[in-house]
Amino acid sequence: MDPNQYNFQQSMFHLIQNQQNSNPQNSQFPPPPTNSTVFFSSPNNPNMRPVKRKPREVFTREEDTLLMQSWLNVSKDPIVGVDQKVDSFWLRITDNYNQYHGQSREKLQGQLKSRWHRINSLVQKFVGCYKQAVHGKKSGASEKDILVNAHAFFEQDEGAPFNLEYAWRLLKDEPKWMGASTENSSKRSKNSTSGAYTASPNSETPSSYEFNSSSPMERPMGQKAAKRKGKAKENTNATEPPSSVNSDTMTKRMNLMENLARLKEEENKLVKEKMESEARLKEEENKLIKEKMEFEAMQFIMSDTSKMNDSRREFHEKRCNNLKEKYGW
Repeated sequence: MDPNQYNFQQSMFHLIQNQQNSNPQNSQFPPPPTNSTVFFSSPNNPNMRPVKRKPREVFTREEDTLLMQSWLNVSKDPIVGVDQKVDSFWLRITDNYNQYHGQSREKLQGQLKSRWHRINSLVQKFVGCYKQAVHGKKSGASEKDILVNAHAFFEQDEGAPFNLEYAWRLLKDEPKWMGASTENSSKRSKNSTSGAYTASPNSETPSSYEFNSSSPMERPMGQKAAKRKGKAKENTNATEPPSSVNSDTMTKRMNLMENLARLKEEENKLVKEKMESEARLKEEENKLIKEKMEFEAMQFIMSDTSKMNDSRREFHEKRCNNLKEKYGW
């Protein structure tokens, strides 16, 4: 036997005996650590080495929102939907999240899955509290009053405030979430003896009217319906005779070419009209410039020369002769 292995077994035997037969206060061995540091040792390395536990990943509000949107995007795929293997489903969610994470850090599949279950559980519990607040609302109560009561019910049941109202607002009207996330749903039921409300599990899916939705959403096409629609289209194309298919294709192609030719003709017409309009504007602009110059020349010719000296009057006469010759006056 290896001497190191034998010494290790002997040490463990004496350690167990001392812990069973002696008072812990008088023991020569120190008490086990109470903090989050775990110590490991081995026969080949008897020195203790601390290993820190990895802290739990903390999600920001923006990261929660991106996670929920990724879950909804994958769930709304009518061909795949939520009716698929869990690993494949969450792999697609992880890819979607990490594709748009922006300044946030990338997340592992396990981190996203754990956070989603936490959000889903708390939001489903708040759904039950909101439902109870709606049913018990007084006359004239506003939406704000209902929310205040729902938060109070939640804190009464869970012993902590509900800090995921933004998640509830994002998910509450989504048909896919309302239909799929029923595992952790709950409603507040009244105890007949004490009259108090308690949270009890419920697999019933909350309906959209319970959230006072202003615009009911149409439920997305389901996975099976989408597949049936695709197969029906394939079967229809397969049963049509080849000549009919070719004829339809040629007709569509000819119609497309005619439309393109008509659009090209209209485009050329618009270009021509634009060029003619620009030419007219340029002509009018030149005409205005010419009229302005003639007006200024006429003003110069009609200037009063009585107060001019001889040299100035001589220059004025020469300039007037040039202007008259230029404009044909």
